[in-house]
Amino acid sequence: ANQQVEALQQTLVVCQRDLRVSAEELKNKRIMVADAFKEKSRAAQEATRANARIEIQDQELVIKANQIVSLIERVEQLQSVERERDRYRELADLRAGLAQGVMDQVAE
Repeated sequence: ANQQVEALQQTLVVCQRDLRVSAEELKNKRIMVADAFKEKSRAAQEATRANARIEIQDQELVIKANQIVSLIERVEQLQSVERERDRYRELADLRAGLAQGVMDQVAE
């Protein structure tokens, strides 16, 4: 009977030790899970901030693209005006040349 009690006491000591180890492991795993949830939350917040920054940059790019289109249209308009001005200059030079030719012939 003493041997049985002693064996049961040893078994109880081993079980208590195993229980303490398991309880410590469980505590550590709970801490790891809590840390993982905190990290997930932090990462989600960072992703939200990054998406907001990207959206702002996209809007800025759209604005810049519209400005570039407007500038291109303005340059094309100015080039058209310059071409028209050059044509009128050529015509004026031709008229002046013709007028001079006519005046020279009248003078002769």
